[in-house]
Amino acid sequence: VLGLKEMLYHYLEHQKVIIRRRTEFELRKTEDRAHILEGLRIALDHIDEIIAIIRGSRSGEEAKPQLMERF
Repeated sequence: VLGLKEMLYHYLEHQKVIIRRRTEFELRKTEDRAHILEGLRIALDHIDEIIAIIRGSRSGEEAKPQLMERF
């Protein structure tokens, strides 16, 4: 049996944990999205070279490692 003060304390501690987890999840999601956008920015800066690598490759599987190594 808990008193009102103890119940409020445990409830608020639980809310802190929930808010922290949610914020960390949203931060990870946003960082992942920023990583993708940074890759797209790099691709746009070097679009001619990327097209040349893709056209020079026989397949997408062959082009992918070259693009990953170069960029």
